[in-house]
Amino acid sequence: MGEIAYFILGDFPCSIWKTDMGHLCGYLGVPPSHPWYRQDQCMSGVLSRINVHGGITLACHEKSSRGLSEEYRDAMKKLPSGEWKNLPPLEWVDVPNKDNASWPHDTGQDVWWIGFDCNHLWDQESPKDERYVRNELEGLARQAADAMQAVTA
Repeated sequence: MGEIAYFILGDFPCSIWKTDMGHLCGYLGVPPSHPWYRQDQCMSGVLSRINVHGGITLACHEKSSRGLSEEYRDAMKKLPSGEWKNLPPLEWVDVPNKDNASWPHDTGQDVWWIGFDCNHLWDQESPKDERYVRNELEGLARQAADAMQAVTA
């Protein structure tokens, strides 16, 4: 897995990665002043309203990944099959990256990355290329700018 492109769209850093399986992923970084900063990729949150290929599938800080809290993971292990309503509230926690590495790109800033992948079932019929992912990132950057504008208006 590796980065194949890094560029800036407006005020937002962008990164495109190619996975070991060959599909592409697109990432856009937002600063602490942005309303998407530290938002999770859950299906009912702020990021769920973003229109991008397959929806947002990643939200994490440049220096950490997101994981389920230990309490939530433990509860899942003990839960009888089909009893989802008894789970504690879903909680995400920061997990430092190995060797304090930055991912998906080291901007040297306080950046919250949101991203999407092109490895959905329907993508197998028509694999997405770098041009397609750049286009999706352009749309994502416009939405990010609009969201920032709404906060400052």
